[in-house]
Amino acid sequence: MKKLSIVLVVLLSFTMLFGLTACKNDDSGETPPITYPYTVTFNANGGSAVESKNTDVILYSPTSIKENYILEGWYFDSQKTIPAQFPLSVDSNFTLYAKWKETLESMTKRFRDYMDTVDNRLTKEYVSGNFSYNYEISTIGKFITYMWQQKYTSSTDSSYIETYTYSIHFEFGDFITAEGGVTYNLKNGSNMCTASSKFYSAKMEGNTWLLNLTNTSLNNTTSLDYTVGDIEVKIQGTLLGALNDIRSIGLGTVNFSSYILDYNYSYYPTI
Repeated sequence: MKKLSIVLVVLLSFTMLFGLTACKNDDSGETPPITYPYTVTFNANGGSAVESKNTDVILYSPTSIKENYILEGWYFDSQKTIPAQFPLSVDSNFTLYAKWKETLESMTKRFRDYMDTVDNRLTKEYVSGNFSYNYEISTIGKFITYMWQQKYTSSTDSSYIETYTYSIHFEFGDFITAEGGVTYNLKNGSNMCTASSKFYSAKMEGNTWLLNLTNTSLNNTTSLDYTVGDIEVKIQGTLLGALNDIRSIGLGTVNFSSYILDYNYSYYPTI
């Protein structure tokens, strides 16, 4: 019996010693953190800081906060052309760059603040070759009216003049429910072709804006034999030019590429 007790004491002592040895991995007695060969750093581009990660995989997109902006995602390059997809495997050292989209509220405020300084109306006109253009942008409350006119005069026959005039009315950031009208006017010597249409919405498909058009009048005395369908094709063809112009022209000190008709369209400003 005495021998059995001695054996039990020895076994118990060995078990306790083995347990202490297994748990004690460093001098502090704490288990050291797992280290990986690669580290990912984050350039928040003006947003709140994001700690570097030493890991082999990043499961979720890191969060960051920037006033008046929405975080669109993280990119491998500073130009933000190569997006990172999560979960993201880490097999080298690299930096991810944050891409931000300004909020609609912030864009609207900046736009209205500027329009207040010019009495809510901006105009511009210029000539390019055989084309002349007139623009007017005005605001009343939260609504914007965009007037656009393109006039073409033939270089070989000055009596041939083709004119498109748009009036587009919409709430800032919402061109999907825009409404307005367009007129087409062709003067060919003593012959005339005039047409008017109204539209109540527009949407983007690929690189083409599609209007819901309703023809209101057509008067054609030319030998070109235009139909309502012919005129609608012409109207659709010039609409994209009218919308692209508002994104690229400078009216006063403002470049309207910063104030996009449809906030969900791909030309919004990003950082």
